[in-house]
Amino acid sequence: MCNLRGSVLPAALEAPELPAALQQHPHRAAVLLEAALRTTLCEQRLSQSRTDVIFGLGVLWRACRVMQRLQEHLRAVCLAEPAAAEQLFGLAGSILKSASHVCNRSFADKLGFTSSAYREGVLGPAIGCAGAAVHAVVQHADMRAAQRLLLLGRLLCMLGKAAGLCSSTAWPDSTVPSAEWNTDCYHLLGVAVSSIDGCASLLATVTLPGEAAAAAEAACQLQQQAVALASALQQQQLQLRDQVEDNAALHQAAAPGQLQLQQQQQQQQQQAEVASVFDQGQQEVSPEGEAGTCRAAGQAAQAAAAAAAATSAPIAPTAGTAAADLGSRHDVGVTPQQQQQQQQQQQQGHHSLPADLMQQLQHFGEAVCHQLPVSLWCCNPRCTNLQQQSEAELVGGKACVCADCRTARFCSRQCLEQCWKKRLHKGVCRRIAAARQQQQQQQQPPPPQQQQQQQQQQQEQQPPEQQQPEQQQQQQPQQQQN
Repeated sequence: MCNLRGSVLPAALEAPELPAALQQHPHRAAVLLEAALRTTLCEQRLSQSRTDVIFGLGVLWRACRVMQRLQEHLRAVCLAEPAAAEQLFGLAGSILKSASHVCNRSFADKLGFTSSAYREGVLGPAIGCAGAAVHAVVQHADMRAAQRLLLLGRLLCMLGKAAGLCSSTAWPDSTVPSAEWNTDCYHLLGVAVSSIDGCASLLATVTLPGEAAAAAEAACQLQQQAVALASALQQQQLQLRDQVEDNAALHQAAAPGQLQLQQQQQQQQQQAEVASVFDQGQQEVSPEGEAGTCRAAGQAAQAAAAAAAATSAPIAPTAGTAAADLGSRHDVGVTPQQQQQQQQQQQQGHHSLPADLMQQLQHFGEAVCHQLPVSLWCCNPRCTNLQQQSEAELVGGKACVCADCRTARFCSRQCLEQCWKKRLHKGVCRRIAAARQQQQQQQQPPPPQQQQQQQQQQQEQQPPEQQQPEQQQQQQPQQQQN
């Protein structure tokens, strides 16, 4: 079902620190990590087994942590080996693709989680680790600015999809208080705003491909969209901040002992739910063949997800304590006045992010990706294909290449047609084709008549002191004839 190659990589997924063997060869470690991640998640989708889904989740969670440990060791390698930077880019792209699988309702329904447990135990850790890994690469000074901009664009696409699962209207759950929904939305908006700010700063330095004037206009439009979108998201944050702070103050006013007991009960309940789902999935595994390897890895995934459910934030990994405080479902130790305030807030309903705003977030990320076609991954931002051992191998060889721009590569004909039908690739494709045509015209020699016209124009543009010798040469034969 899955094949984690060698004995070094499984140890890296389990070890608290990066093994010395991988520290010495971080480039090779990134290759193995991407291959293991794609193989696991790809076969999970093909088999549609609960066990494979759970195992893939554990591998994704640990792969993000290993990637963060690889950052320091890869920086020195990227300076000496340009291929290492491309490998790091491909690994980050594979992690974003893998995390995108988590951001859909069908994935949650397949695992059998409730809305609260899924967001806190699955969605939060996956997005938090993927976001941290991407921002670590974005801060990598040796990585090309265009590649960093592409990763931020893909991250925004994923956040736009995840926002739907953080909406009480899209996934209603009467057992979840409004404080949890508000906190999830608040932290997701924070990650989105920081990513958009990163896009805006990189757009000021990156030169988009294609004809210069059209490329500059497209970059200006993206910058304007980034400013407007960041402003709208910040307004949503301000609306939620007061509610989040008020709820936090109410729970902090409760007795410390009662509050700690509530947190422990909530964590135990979430851990029990996660463990029960893992136990049910492991019962489907046959004890023969490769089942032993999968069962051992599944146990590691169970421990990882259980720890994530107990310690991670809904979206931001650093906000675990606040999420636990705001996620309490009881009013033990709260005064009658505070309880009345909570009831009033509950009656106001859950906060849901505007659907059009979340669509704008996803569409902006897609627009950024489409403006920078590369040959390192599938240029369809909605692609979820995890076949082959790496993203570079997926689009290499016989993969589809756009016949007009000859730059954008796609993993399949379906991805190419999807971008063309929605006219997402059309603008940049025409710019690149126009720039190539202009370059070819400049390199071709002009026809004879055009050459004579150019010579006459050059003579007319010459200053008088350069024209006098020519006039004297023309007058000398006339004098000789006289």
